[in-house]
Amino acid sequence: TGVIVCFRLFTSQAIVLLMFRLRSTPCLIAAAAAAMASIAFYALSGSGSGTAHRIPAAPAAIGAPPRPPEFTEGPPPVSKPMVVHPPTSEPQRAEPPAPPPQRKVETVADLERRFRSTSAASGRIELAEAIAGFHDADAVRSLARLFASEKHPSVQLALLARLGDIDAEQASEVRFGVINAGLSQHSREVRSAAFDLLETMGDPASESLLEQVARNHPDKELREAAAAVLRVERQEVESSGRAAEPQ
Repeated sequence: TGVIVCFRLFTSQAIVLLMFRLRSTPCLIAAAAAAMASIAFYALSGSGSGTAHRIPAAPAAIGAPPRPPEFTEGPPPVSKPMVVHPPTSEPQRAEPPAPPPQRKVETVADLERRFRSTSAASGRIELAEAIAGFHDADAVRSLARLFASEKHPSVQLALLARLGDIDAEQASEVRFGVINAGLSQHSREVRSAAFDLLETMGDPASESLLEQVARNHPDKELREAAAAVLRVERQEVESSGRAAEPQ
């Protein structure tokens, strides 16, 4: 601003000196007009600061009209940074997955019902193994009922085998009934399986049944096998008795 004021005062003094040197009327008029324009521009521009500054135009030629002042834009406005506030609400927590439904534990009665409703022989064999897994008297009774109504030889063999997996003391009378029914079956394999189960009993009731088989069974091989088992058992009894006598 101070530079502009000094420049304007210098210009005014130069114009006045020029007026005295050039004493012709046209030159005096042009010099006066230039002085007035310079003074008016100084009065309009002022000395304050603003967003836009007026730049004085270059001195016009003598006799030419003054050029209008040019304006330049000031510095751009400073924009404030945008502040992003975090959400005030807490994020929703994911719920834990629901536990899988627990499978119902089947009882011997449930397995027996499934056995009777299963048409495939392989499926009935698997169910017979599941029933024998209980290892109790209820399992023996269930296998006995199923054996009485079963017609498929392979399933009958499986029932006799699973019956042998259970302790012989569990429902022994029911077990003897299953063995006696097995000895009268048409299939030789089923009869042999029932006889093998009878050999493992090892009690007075099994000996009585062996005597019946040795005397009356229509299968010659079973009669001979029963007689051989009885001889071995009697020899063992006699040997143990002699060993118990005092010397």
